[in-house]
Amino acid sequence: MKTEKQDWLRAVGIAAGAGMTLLCTIVLGVYAGHQLDVAAGCSPWGTMAGGLGGGVAGLWILIRDLVGK
Repeated sequence: MKTEKQDWLRAVGIAAGAGMTLLCTIVLGVYAGHQLDVAAGCSPWGTMAGGLGGGVAGLWILIRDLVGK
């Protein structure tokens, strides 16, 4: 039998996982964009594009997981 506490902990775990997925993709995108800025000298455009791309990728992953692959 599931208790209310188990349901609550499961919901918190799912939300935390989704938040970490989104955070990690954005951070990786910003890092990659910053490295592009350093290499190409086009600051801040690479960083902004990387952050936006990371956010889009993170949302894509979350939606794909919610829909069921």
